[in-house]
Amino acid sequence: MAPVAVDDVRLLRTLLDQLPALIAYWDRDARNVVANAAYVEWFGFEPAEMRGLHISEVLGPDVYAKNLPFIQGVLAGEEQLFDRTLVDQSGRVRHTQASYVPDVVDGNVQGFFVLVTDVTPRVEAQRAMDAAQALAKLGSWELDTVTAKVTWSRELYRIVGIDPDSGVELPTLASLSRFVHPDDRTRVLDNVDRATRTGSPYTIDYRIVTAAGETREVVSNGNPVRDADGAVVRITGTLQDVTEANAAARHLARVNGELRLANQLNADVIALLGHDIRSPVAGLCGFLELLDEAWESFDES
Repeated sequence: MAPVAVDDVRLLRTLLDQLPALIAYWDRDARNVVANAAYVEWFGFEPAEMRGLHISEVLGPDVYAKNLPFIQGVLAGEEQLFDRTLVDQSGRVRHTQASYVPDVVDGNVQGFFVLVTDVTPRVEAQRAMDAAQALAKLGSWELDTVTAKVTWSRELYRIVGIDPDSGVELPTLASLSRFVHPDDRTRVLDNVDRATRTGSPYTIDYRIVTAAGETREVVSNGNPVRDADGAVVRITGTLQDVTEANAAARHLARVNGELRLANQLNADVIALLGHDIRSPVAGLCGFLELLDEAWESFDES
């Protein structure tokens, strides 16, 4: 094997230092062998300072305690992938996704590679979307038509009355359909089936029964997505809780109906009064005309 040229090492080091991620290698004793320059910004350590340090000395006791199960897992030969919130040297809160990959030689773990990526923009965008969905009482969902697996947004869990952080998993269409009101369930599933077979989008109003047993009114739409062969491989859609909006619309319709009835009654009363008054007024007018015609014949004395 040809030796690695000095320029190649320099270019590799430059590449690692320019990447917007934490990159390092730790041996089987969790001591650092090599790291890139990103550790300066995040933890205040120059790569040269880190060599030989135990990972706990770099991460600090709190983060190390949280990461210890993943460190033990990777040293046992199992790849680890997890999320972690960190505070860098400037005090900035960063959301990260960490990947620990074991370095296995002849069946023995020699150490592990670390890649920590800053996913703060993605997390903040997700939180903004969650806030917007909560304001609109609008959840989003996606159905994999091949596996029947379903993915829900956090707001959709809230709409059906489940804490999105509770760890409850509702992975299939069959298990989720229990939240649809029994009288509407067949109609809803028929729409999903038709969209899967024909690729036709749909919008449907129906009722759900929440985990607490409350009946809510919703409107949902589904938009099929086809693969290169034209087969529907997934359906994406939204579901909005319109219970209060529908109740307000019904109340407004009822008030408008009452106003129309009141207006009709007023018109009837006015018509009746006009008929009752019209006859005596007509007679009075006739007498006044006669009086006017005969007025000059009256003796002023």
